[in-house]
Order: sequence, then structure tokens, then C-alpha cells
Amino acid sequence: MLCRHSTLSDSAQARQKAFAYASCPARVAGVKPRFAFALGLSLALHAAPAHAAIVERIVAVVAERPILLSELRSRARPELLALEGSPTARDPNLRAAEEQEVLKSTLERMIEDELIGLAADRIGKALVTTEDVDHAFKQLAEQNNVTVRALFADARRKGKSEQEYREEVRRQLLEGQMLQAFVQPRVRVSEQDARAVYEKNKRETLEDSIGLRTLILAVKPTDDPAVREKHAQSLYDRAKSGEDFCKLVREHSDDVNGRAQCGLRVVPANQLPPGIRERVAQMKGNDISEVIKLRTPNGDVLSIFQLSPDKSMAPFEKLREEMTSRARFEAIVRQRKVWLDEVRRTIVVEPRL
Repeated sequence: MLCRHSTLSDSAQARQKAFAYASCPARVAGVKPRFAFALGLSLALHAAPAHAAIVERIVAVVAERPILLSELRSRARPELLALEGSPTARDPNLRAAEEQEVLKSTLERMIEDELIGLAADRIGKALVTTEDVDHAFKQLAEQNNVTVRALFADARRKGKSEQEYREEVRRQLLEGQMLQAFVQPRVRVSEQDARAVYEKNKRETLEDSIGLRTLILAVKPTDDPAVREKHAQSLYDRAKSGEDFCKLVREHSDDVNGRAQCGLRVVPANQLPPGIRERVAQMKGNDISEVIKLRTPNGDVLSIFQLSPDKSMAPFEKLREEMTSRARFEAIVRQRKVWLDEVRRTIVVEPRL
């Protein structure tokens, strides 16, 4: 069974109806049942007062395919939910600005997905089968040492349904096919490119950056969050009582690759998440932070930080492989944008957010 981009799902049919209604606003009052569901979803997501009238609208059109506001908010739901735990959540103005940024970036991703799907349709490359998606979930579950059912349960806790999760993975697989066909052949990385990335990182490290030793505990879908938090708190108490922080990192941190370096991360201050940035600004010497809970695209993590005066970088020879990988990644990002711009020039795209 092929999951072709051109197949008309319920959502796609709803979009077609919305497009028709947008041309004739007077018909909105007589929406049909399926489109009424989209309006109901929009009402629920907006959490408006009962007396308010919420009307569905189109936030973008890609090659005559409308993207609805309800679809946008549904796609952005996990990130919007994550905002509830940010330090700015209590300020209505800051919260509204953050929400708007999330919607804008999510809409751009949705437009890119449409462009990739249309490009795939043109060359008959949309060959992502249901079996491909199932296999991807099995691999993901094995990598995280959990069941596929646990992956879906964790996604639901974060505001994403099983169908939405499956569709997300389908999009990723399709994009992988297209990048392999049209972007990878354009990428050439030399040692000079790797050295340029190394020098750039070195400059950033010496300028406005912070050295942090980090102990990270992942909260897996099968974990009891309360148990993990209790474990993290016990490690914090041991560190505060004077136990060697690096020893705790080597023995307990889930960041396996960072254990040997005591979890050392040298990060530009302006790239730290707001909650961590504010806490680090109050720390001095070898201070240790309390347990900080962070939401990431791969799930929740519990982190404990210790300031480190060491901001030096290892010689290029020791980091050659890592710098080459970074240079390749940056080149892929650049060439992906070039390719999408080429596709975009052949398709009418009209953002309306």
C-alpha cells in the first residue's frame, strides 16, 4: 500500500472544502459535517469563550492546495504545549510572541513538506509504503529500548496522535529519499571545509561562551517520571555534598559520548534555553545547578549543570572526524535550501498567516 502524497485524505478533502468556503464566506454557516469537525478542532485549540465565533481560515496555499489554521495548530501542538513550561508563560505578551514564532516556523516546515511532496509526485518518487513506516518505528523502538506501543503512548502525552506521528515519520522518510536523490550529489566536503568549521567553533568558544559540565538523565516513554526525578535529585544532593561531579557524570549520565569529557559543553551564552541561561547567570565558580527539566524533540531530559572554567578546544587532529561531520551537515542544510528554492520557483506559494 503506497502512502502517496497525492492521495486525498480526510484532511485534504477538508482543505478543498475550506478553499471553496473561503471564496464564498456566506456559506460558512452551512458547513458540512466533515468540515464542521475541522472548525470544532479549531475551537478546541483556541480555547475561546463559549460565545466567541471562530471561523476556519487558510494560512497558506501551495499549488492550489490550502493549508488550514486548524492543521497548522494541530501540527504545532507539541511545541505550543512545551511553551506552557517556559519562564515566559506567565507574561501574555511574551507568550503570544513566542506562539506566533512557533506558528510561523511550523508553517514554513509545512510549506516545505508540500514542496517536497509535489517534487516527489512529479518524478514518481513518492514510494514510502506502510511497511516502510512500520519498519522505521521498529528501528526507533529498538534504538530507545522500548516498544512501538510505548513510542505512541509517549507521543500522545506530548499532544501528538498515533496517526500524526506516523505521518511525521512518512514525511521524514520521503524527504530522506529526495535529499539522497537531489541534494547529496551536490555536497562536497574537503579538509579545508572541516578546518573552517573548527576555526569558527574556536572563535565562538573564546568569545561569548560558557563551559558547562552536564549530567543528563533521559526520561524514556517506559519510565516513571517521578522515579527518574527522585534519582536525579539524589545525584544533585550527592554533588552538593562534595562528591566528585565528573565521577557522577561518568557513572550515571545518559549522554554516553560525553562521559569521558565530564559532559563538558562549551556553548555560546545566547544559544542557551531561557530557563538555563537565567540560572547559569546566577552561578559562580564551580556552582552546581538544581535539577532542571527540559523538553526536547526526543523527549524530556533531567539535567544538572556545573560551571567549568575550561573552554579550550582539542587540536583539530583529534576533532577531524567530528568537524568533517559538522561541515557535511552544514553543506547539506545549504544545498537543501538551494534545491527547495529551485522547486519553489516552479510552484505558486502564497503564505497568508
